[in-house]
Amino acid sequence: SLQALRKISLEHPTACLRAGALMAVLSYLDFFSTGVQRVALSTAANICRKLPSDASEFVMEAVPLLTNLLHHHDSKVLEHASVCLTRIAEAFAHHPEKLDELCNHGLVAQAANLVSISNSPGQTSLSTSTYTGLIRLLSTCASGSLLAAKTLLLLGISGTIKEILSGSGLVAGTSVA
Repeated sequence: SLQALRKISLEHPTACLRAGALMAVLSYLDFFSTGVQRVALSTAANICRKLPSDASEFVMEAVPLLTNLLHHHDSKVLEHASVCLTRIAEAFAHHPEKLDELCNHGLVAQAANLVSISNSPGQTSLSTSTYTGLIRLLSTCASGSLLAAKTLLLLGISGTIKEILSGSGLVAGTSVA
């Protein structure tokens, strides 16, 4: 049934969202094998495509679950959770109160931590798409939410950005204070 829902979500994401499919696929995730979890999160990512303007009533309940999945050991599950959260944030980009609500679940701290850890030597790295997706998520949240911007500053995001740029060779030899 999950495979069928995944296929339906490709063609009719809004109908699936309005029918409660997002919470349905996320609710009992811990009880399934990693392969089934991947299908469930792929379905959730499909459902989060083209979110309607009234989406907050359907997606906010899922945000804590999706944020917790940013801790997941499986890279595909983590990637799909990141995609869901990025799509939700982008849907709310022009609604600061909704972005604040999104950020109230530790989302910014967890995403910033993943970006920071992934940049550290000897750490398991994220895929390029997940890494850039998390940076896009942080950017979207920070540009529309004072809470997100404040959280990022308190977490020392400027140092993380400096490390990222220094490691990439973009600012090699440049003094950044």
